[in-house]
Parts: sequence; structure tokens; C-alpha cells
Amino acid sequence: MIYDDDTLLAIWPLAINRKGILRVATVLTCGNHEEYGGPLIKGRATGPVVVESVSAVMQVPADVLEIPFVEDGS
Repeated sequence: MIYDDDTLLAIWPLAINRKGILRVATVLTCGNHEEYGGPLIKGRATGPVVVESVSAVMQVPADVLEIPFVEDGS
């Protein structure tokens, strides 16, 4: 969750599953990975909010973080 003072700006729901000995954090989908459940952002997705969202999601207690549909260098 990303806050600006007391206002919630973004939230990124994830599911953490086990694949062997690894904990894998993935975006929420219906299971066939045809759609993408990215961060839910209030208003416009400004650069700082996106950067903070990615930073926050990288703190999830998982061994692997899967973020589909991210362009190289974006």
C-alpha cells in the first residue's frame, strides 16, 4: 500500500504460492494468466506512485516476484 500522508494512493494485491521450495508472489488472475491484475492506483498513475508501488511490492516476503507484461527498460 502506498500512502500520501493519510490518503491511500495505490494498492497491489498479490497471491503468494509455493512452487517446490520457493515462495512465488504473483498478480491476481483467474488462473490462466490471460489477464493482468496490476496495481490499483487512485487517479492518474504518476511516475513517483508507480516507482513507490514497485518498491513496495519488492518487499513482499517471497523468493520470486512475477510481474507479467512489463516492457524492457520501462
